[in-house]
Amino acid sequence: MTAKWINYLIRGIFVLIGLSLLLLSVSMVAMSLISVIQDALKGEFHVSALLDNASIIVISAAVLDLGKFFFEEQVTGGRDMSHIDEVRSSLTKFMTIILIAMSLEGLLMVFEVSTSEQLSELVYPAILFATTISGIVAIGLFQWLTRRAPPIIGRGNAPGRREEETPSSDS
Repeated sequence: MTAKWINYLIRGIFVLIGLSLLLLSVSMVAMSLISVIQDALKGEFHVSALLDNASIIVISAAVLDLGKFFFEEQVTGGRDMSHIDEVRSSLTKFMTIILIAMSLEGLLMVFEVSTSEQLSELVYPAILFATTISGIVAIGLFQWLTRRAPPIIGRGNAPGRREEETPSSDS
């Protein structure tokens, strides 16, 4: 009975986290839009300010997606993390959210630096892109390795394996 209540408590905490991330994301978008509207009403159109606001909106989209991910993974409880397929799918989705946000942020930074014409500021966006590419390669490697992992004893064959490929104990 106690484990059941702890599970409900943890799910409740994740509901609060998800709702907090949703509220934070909506607030970030609202603040960015208010800033753009205020600048437009003043007649001040600065590309750097627009890019800053676009960057905030990209980050807010990632925050929203992260909140949705937490809700789907922890609250609805639709995944059995004892199966490698579920772990692979969940981790890949989580990392993809982060990598998309990083690549969009890097792209916005490149545009921002190109408007300032200070090429020395391209170092950080370049490092961000390199890190993003490394993350994509890491996801690919993780996918490749987990597809070749032997099944957990008592769990049956790993997905994508034929019966004759399954390691046997009589070898």
